Formats: sequence, structure tokens, C-alpha cells
Amino acid sequence: MGFEPESLGKLKATTQKPVGMVLVTGPTGSGKTHTLYSAISVLNKPDVNVMAVEDPVEIHLPGYKGRIGHFEVMAVSDDIREAFMVDASEAELKRRAVAEGLITLRQSGLVKILEQITTIEEIARETSL
Repeated sequence: MGFEPESLGKLKATTQKPVGMVLVTGPTGSGKTHTLYSAISVLNKPDVNVMAVEDPVEIHLPGYKGRIGHFEVMAVSDDIREAFMVDASEAELKRRAVAEGLITLRQSGLVKILEQITTIEEIARETSL
């Protein structure tokens, strides 16, 4: 799907917790539904309660053949949780997340450009460069 190993590890760790939330956002066609349904398919067990809110609802998984996702995965540590609780600015939240190892969307894109699996134009479009 396009996750860097560190980001995928954070997502997997989050889905293994007994409670929590995964928030997936992004522009149309960025892989939100594919990401959510992939995570849900791993969690789909009789003893697990999964709730998903999606607007608009996409009943059939879209085909992303030939496309790669671009992701930022921010784990909510105690420090990040504290920043949320004091209504920290977006810039402060991002500063703390980067200090904890967040791979930004642009950093993720640069890696994929260097690996020649996406283009500068795609990353510019997705990150509003």
C-alpha cells in the first residue's frame, strides 16, 4: 500500500491494542478506504467490535492498481495526548510528533520519488507544494 516500515509498524501496533481509534484522512483517491478495509480484514474476528465511519460510504473497494498510497502515521503517545488536552496548535502537535519519529507526508513522498515508484508531480499534488 505504500507504508514505510516504521509507519506500518505504528499502524499495526495501534490495531493490536484493546481500545483505540485510527483516523484516516486524505484527498479523494489517496487510499483511505483501502487502508481501512485492510486493517478491518485483519481485525475481523467474532470477539472484536469494529466500528467504521466513512463519508461517502464506498461499498466496493476501489482499484488502486498502479497507484501507491502516501501516509503520515502519528502514534498518540503520552506527550501527544497531553498536547491534545491543552489544545496545542497544529504546528506544536506536528513538532512533537516529528520529534517522536513521525515520517511526514513529504518525507514519505521523497522516499517514493527516490525509489522511482511515484513522481514529483504526484507528491506536489498530494502535499500542496
